[in-house]
Amino acid sequence: MASNYIFSKVILSGEHSVLRGGGAIVAPNKNYAFEYKLEKSTEFKLNYADDVKKYEILFLGTFERGLELLGLKDDSLKVTVDIKSIVPLGSGLGGSAALCVFVAKVFNFCGLIDERIVFSFAHSIENMFHGKSSGLDIAGCMSDQVIFYKEGDLSSINISPKLKGLVFTVHESGESGDTKSCIKKVLELKKQNLELFQRLDKEMSHSSQELKIGFETGDVDLLVKSFEKTKSVFAAWGLETEKIKNIYKNLSDKNALASRLSGSGMGGALVALWKKESLPSEFSDSVFLEL
Repeated sequence: MASNYIFSKVILSGEHSVLRGGGAIVAPNKNYAFEYKLEKSTEFKLNYADDVKKYEILFLGTFERGLELLGLKDDSLKVTVDIKSIVPLGSGLGGSAALCVFVAKVFNFCGLIDERIVFSFAHSIENMFHGKSSGLDIAGCMSDQVIFYKEGDLSSINISPKLKGLVFTVHESGESGDTKSCIKKVLELKKQNLELFQRLDKEMSHSSQELKIGFETGDVDLLVKSFEKTKSVFAAWGLETEKIKNIYKNLSDKNALASRLSGSGMGGALVALWKKESLPSEFSDSVFLEL
């Protein structure tokens, strides 16, 4: 009974605007993983690692949602699941998406859904957490490469060898952002200032294109420009906190080339871009992408 892994994700560009057809870029973060084992059984049983047990109600509720989507009864699942670890929840690393992918994979293991619809099924379950989900987090948790995502379509990004020597780190802010509240805050701007709302959406989507081109051509300046543009968009949306601003300053003071929020905002994770030789040793364990 081999272990299965679903890795966390880090969004590099495109938050919020991806819900309205904008492009986005997401990368896997293998520093955090949802680890589990599956075994055929005559009943449904979940076994948890000690630090995972506290999420039992959330796990059961997510499985229940999956059964509801298919119109199935509780006894349809016949599997023993050992859950070893999970992706941190509320950290902007895709914890809820990883959970949805996990549930979809269990349903597939039990023969209740075809492997070809694991993504769409996980996406439907994720709507339970965020309302209408873009599917970006699901795509990120199911990929082992940096991908460009737009309106349900995804493609791998070919990263130029010219970027060798650059690394990306992820940093937890210590604050937990609520996705639904952040989405609501962005949509409130639409009512208050439609012109600004549309301009920020375009800027965020355009930053994804810049980042994609930067990766493909090896243009470091475009990577930096994209990060800085998205940072200003988050600020205009009102999704930064004073603590996040202080983290930005700390990363800059330590020679980060650029940094930005990752996720819905108001907390969660931040991403920083560095030259490897300039990376402080204290952040060596925070590297999730090395070019």
